[in-house]
Amino acid sequence: MYDQLKKDALVAMKERNKVKQGILKLVIGDLDLARNAKGQKGDLTDDQVVKVIESHIKKCDEQIAYHDKQDAIFLEIGTGSPDPVFRAQVIEQKYILSDYLPKYLNAVEIKLALSEVDITGCENLGKSIGMAMQSLKGRGLSVRGDDVKMAVISIRLTKRG
Repeated sequence: MYDQLKKDALVAMKERNKVKQGILKLVIGDLDLARNAKGQKGDLTDDQVVKVIESHIKKCDEQIAYHDKQDAIFLEIGTGSPDPVFRAQVIEQKYILSDYLPKYLNAVEIKLALSEVDITGCENLGKSIGMAMQSLKGRGLSVRGDDVKMAVISIRLTKRG
């Protein structure tokens, strides 16, 4: 995945796509820092790359939220507004990066995938979530912790009811 990011950054440079080139260079720089900080000789694992990309997407979300808040303040005061081009570029960066993330299962798909796993036997919700995560990851499925938690809660409530 790291190599693909580097290739795509080179293509973006040749295409003169400054937004894509800029965000990919930023991610690659953070990946290089992460690798050096951990003292790794080879490339980072895809999971490590995904975590860095997810952190950049979260930063994009924070920038968009901040921009929207500032926009509301400018509208209230009645003077100008923040740079709309900047907001559009941040949104574009977010979508560029999201293309590199694996497709995650949603809560309904997770419930279906867990249909053959007995996670209701645990009294502790945390242990049930842990069992579910272990089962899903063991099958190579990409899931988010929050979605697994929602699915497990739904399964437990269904079984009790």
